[in-house]
Amino acid sequence: MSQSKLIFIQSFIDRCDDIIEIADVDTAKQLLMEIIGAFDSDIKNIKSGLDSFSEERRKAVFFGRPIQPVNYVNELKIVKLKLEKLKIELETPAKNGGPLISLTQIQNQTTNVQVDFDVTVSAIENIPDSSLSQEDKEILLGKLTSLKGCSDKETKWDKSKGILKWLADKGVDVAIAVLPYIISVLK
Repeated sequence: MSQSKLIFIQSFIDRCDDIIEIADVDTAKQLLMEIIGAFDSDIKNIKSGLDSFSEERRKAVFFGRPIQPVNYVNELKIVKLKLEKLKIELETPAKNGGPLISLTQIQNQTTNVQVDFDVTVSAIENIPDSSLSQEDKEILLGKLTSLKGCSDKETKWDKSKGILKWLADKGVDVAIAVLPYIISVLK
């Protein structure tokens, strides 16, 4: 492998280390975009696992729903790992002229999200009447209020199943507004 490509990759890894250390969000975002532009063809699924490129975030922005700000420093850490993996793959000599050994990396990222009932109510009220009638909104709010009042796990699960069955006929907009709350209640 070309030594200059390895040096190029290492220079980005070093820049990542510097920015991660000082935790500068704006610079992290800028470097993240540079890396994605430079290595998009070299690293398969480079955007995978990044909140800033997630389908959920695009839907939330499209539908005008409140979203958490992206932690670009954490996203830069993820991309840095992908760069390090690429560098290792390029440094590893091929055996018997075969393909390079592919290293797999599993990323476990746990995010605790506490979805507030009031935010869910607001999201439901903002759903256009063409997607969910006022009467259905009141029914849904009643179901969610009933779920909120449950204390034992089995009852929560039973009520959640009923709500999910009811949601199945109502469309994606409604499901996107309600599912995060149901999931947080079931945790």
